[in-house]
Amino acid sequence: MSSNSQPTLVSRVHQHLLAKLASDELSKGTHLNATTLARELGTSRTTIRKAIDQLIQDKWVEIDERRHPVVVKIPTNGAVPTDETFEFKNQTERTYREIQEKVLRGEYLPGQTVRAQDLVKKFSVSLITVRQALDWLCKDGMFVRIPRRGWQIVSLTVSEITDLYHCRLLLEPVALKEAMKHITDETIDRLEAECDAVIAANGNISRYERLDNDMRFHRTLVESTGSQTLLEVIAPLIRKRFAFKGQFSSQHQPHTYAIEHKSILQAIRKRDLKLATKCLTAHISRALNTHIETYENVPNQENSN
Repeated sequence: MSSNSQPTLVSRVHQHLLAKLASDELSKGTHLNATTLARELGTSRTTIRKAIDQLIQDKWVEIDERRHPVVVKIPTNGAVPTDETFEFKNQTERTYREIQEKVLRGEYLPGQTVRAQDLVKKFSVSLITVRQALDWLCKDGMFVRIPRRGWQIVSLTVSEITDLYHCRLLLEPVALKEAMKHITDETIDRLEAECDAVIAANGNISRYERLDNDMRFHRTLVESTGSQTLLEVIAPLIRKRFAFKGQFSSQHQPHTYAIEHKSILQAIRKRDLKLATKCLTAHISRALNTHIETYENVPNQENSN
């Protein structure tokens, strides 16, 4: 293989497993389970088995009496190249984010159905990777699976949008209170810099960039709580709302949200919980009202009474 050619997926997985051996993440005597590794790396079991076969040829792994591959030898760190071609990127995570981005950009519309086989061709990944990514998006509430048809982007009614925002109004102030105990000045500085960049752009950024920036802001506040439970509860609400907003968000005053974010951050920096909560709830409430108003002005949308 020439120095300019790209390593195959099997080669990348093989190199990734070698690195795990060298770093002692996979120790001597460890059984290599193809199903577990396929799930972890977001690739097929066939790819994993081929990579394990290479490890067997390299004599790092042997087949035991139960016909299971087991680690018998550990390479030294110096024997394993460490350049970027040996870093395996989780394909499921990448595919998940690429599909999510297309929803946020409005390339996939609420109510539209996508087929896994079509996405396999589009993203050049395995069927199992696409299905896992779509299952993650279903858990986020952005997609629902339709038997024998595929996966459908969720289309929310006014009632569902209102309920979603009301849940956020209940939960995000709780997260804010916890976040203020732990958030660092460095994180506040970074978020403020992002707000300043959006405001300075004066609307000259794409809808996707605005949505992505807005989503990162709210997620960062929740992450700052240090509570995995809060993150698991609130993050899907944020993603589900943005999936829908990606198609039907208002185009007016596109930097308004950044100004509101900055007001929240200034209150957080002062450790003024009352003011920060007031700014946050006003921000979410305004977004709800704008969202419903925009939704109701979109032709042919089925609204609840």
